[in-house]
Amino acid sequence: MALFTRTLPVPASPPVPAPETWAPEGTLVSQRYQALERATVLVYTADADRGTACYAAACLGCTYRVSETTADSPMSEAEAAEAANMHASACRAMPRGVPARPEDPEAVGLVRSRLSRHRYGTSPRRVHIADFNALRVDLQRSTAWIKALLESLAQSEPGFLTSAPTSDGQGTRFTVQPLRPALTVRARTALLAAAAVPVTLAAAAAILKAGHWRLYADRHRIHLTPVARRSCTDCRGEVGWWAGGPNPEMEACGCWSERRELRIRLLPVPAGTDEPPTFAPAAQAGAEARGRPGHRQRGWLPLRSLHPHIRDQENSGVSRLPVTNERLAFFGTSW
Repeated sequence: MALFTRTLPVPASPPVPAPETWAPEGTLVSQRYQALERATVLVYTADADRGTACYAAACLGCTYRVSETTADSPMSEAEAAEAANMHASACRAMPRGVPARPEDPEAVGLVRSRLSRHRYGTSPRRVHIADFNALRVDLQRSTAWIKALLESLAQSEPGFLTSAPTSDGQGTRFTVQPLRPALTVRARTALLAAAAVPVTLAAAAAILKAGHWRLYADRHRIHLTPVARRSCTDCRGEVGWWAGGPNPEMEACGCWSERRELRIRLLPVPAGTDEPPTFAPAAQAGAEARGRPGHRQRGWLPLRSLHPHIRDQENSGVSRLPVTNERLAFFGTSW
């Protein structure tokens, strides 16, 4: 039986690289530092689309990754070495070996996450290959793979990333698009004004209703006239009543006739234009009649049903000619 029994050879596992000699894919390690607990801190560079080499520093014992200075500019080798030395003198992370190489979906997520950081501005931002230097330790992909991924994103999601040939025609320029387009000062002011108009109109309508006012406005004037109150115990919102006696007259209720009219002039009226006539403030006829006994002997008679002009004014929300005591007296004597 031993002749027919075969044992398959166990495939040899690839050798595990040592952190002291390992270099991420697509990078060139120039310096190595050892932290307090013997974790390795790398200083490396990678292929870039800039004229000068850009460096980065990364710790293999913790999540420390840096590729830009405090002024958000790419690091030179001296600046990256200084940052790595300062981190190594304070880091107490235990050595964890070489990071595992991520699968393609995870690597794509790392690139997209880095690109999304630049979408919160107000203008498009150009993407450089050197922007991914800090990810090289975790990404472990070549520069050609990153460029191919950027071209694929530009074709499938043009609202996220766009591509265009460079001025010399030797490469491709990638640009991350912002989440919101930039608004000019005039457009921003127009939007704020448009948002404020409904609120202002609602507040004005509430004030006019609470104060029992009727508004008329044009480019020449703003005119506020008082209206009758429904809560008035004398007219019940019916403007006035017929006074008793051998010669009945129409009297205005003091709930609106004794209130002042408000008028604000704006632009001057051009010459030759007839301005709508105005009337004096409400007289005291209603108040005087209120003291006479028997001034309501004939009972209530709504004024809105007596004349079409008064009915139209009651039905409309805006009146050009306010109903004052003079108009009421005129209607009373003409009937």
